Amino acid sequence: MAFNSKTNAMIIPVSANLDGSVGDDFTFKVNHPMVIHRFEFIVQTAVVATSTDPVVSLDFTNTVDSVSRAEKVTLTIPNTTAAGVTIEADLTPFFVQDTDILHFERKVQGAGGSTAGDGYYLVYYELIPDSNGVA
Repeated sequence: MAFNSKTNAMIIPVSANLDGSVGDDFTFKVNHPMVIHRFEFIVQTAVVATSTDPVVSLDFTNTVDSVSRAEKVTLTIPNTTAAGVTIEADLTPFFVQDTDILHFERKVQGAGGSTAGDGYYLVYYELIPDSNGVA
């Protein structure tokens, strides 16, 4: 990602337990138009999932245009990923509007080994000025 002085970072304040049941760890109702540029997962506890690598995703529900939930990007956290490692994937930037919803989801439960680890979601975004020019 090229440096952009208008890009902000947001850490989702929920620890995602990668050997927990699949489902949303966090949902975020957008309150200002923005463009999502990047999605990452920061491993806090090492992943030791010998039979199934955990997978997380960023999904999006476009409530403004009544479009169903769609997966935007998935990240597979490989077995033996050490604590402190950041996992990232290519993401085509996409626009979200006021009242749209971002879903931070545990898509595949890690299994096997001593622990499947845990960590935090990180998203990079750019606020878009509204009709009053406020970003």
